[in-house]
Amino acid sequence: MNDTIAAIATPFGSGGIGVIRMSGPDALAIAAQFFSRTRTGPLFTGNLKTHQVYHGYFLDSGEVIDEVLLIPMRGPKSYTAEDVVEIQAHSGTVVLKQILECLLSAGARLADPGEFTRRAFLNQRIDLTQAEAVADIINARSTAALKFAAAQNTGVLKQQIQEMRNQLIQVLSQVEVSIDFPDDAPQETDTSQRTADIDSVMDRCREFIRQYEEACFLKQGICLAICGKPNVGKSSLMNRLLSREKSIVT
Repeated sequence: MNDTIAAIATPFGSGGIGVIRMSGPDALAIAAQFFSRTRTGPLFTGNLKTHQVYHGYFLDSGEVIDEVLLIPMRGPKSYTAEDVVEIQAHSGTVVLKQILECLLSAGARLADPGEFTRRAFLNQRIDLTQAEAVADIINARSTAALKFAAAQNTGVLKQQIQEMRNQLIQVLSQVEVSIDFPDDAPQETDTSQRTADIDSVMDRCREFIRQYEEACFLKQGICLAICGKPNVGKSSLMNRLLSREKSIVT
């Protein structure tokens, strides 16, 4: 991960704002090659302060491509824990592609799909559960699915798994002590406590499985067919279930 990656971070199409993101050791230097505080230059030569918004213009060979906002975020206090720059321009396919091509020509590499999140994971900025939650937030198709993914993204699941791991390590250490030092073996009450601790972890695992099955329904939805004879209220039932007029009632 010694190179610098760049990509358009917002969907293609016409709109108000489009975002180009860079991450890597040369992100700030590459951005400075094209950024000016005025339309006619010169290029910005000062120190880009982290987490500040700079208004200016993106220039290519002295020609203005677009009026932009430039936001530098120095690592490790960024999404990837690397130096990150976000360039906010007007959202249009041509202008965003032209800005991206300039960044690539200056030494950045086109990011692979999901590479920003992968770098955040490899740099220990987020763990695997949070990386999965990011994808679930993006793909959420309901408020319930979004709420579930947002909770996981805070690190709650990681904390719960860590607690279970620590509990099992404690039980394992007690068992190893009883084997290595049989004369100092724990009393029967201690054995019962270890069994209870293991049962507690098993119960939490079962709860995780139940929550996973529930999450699958939230993320993927349920495919079903409402069948019946004509004019028995199928469309009305569907509209009532959805709390809106989705199906036309004739």
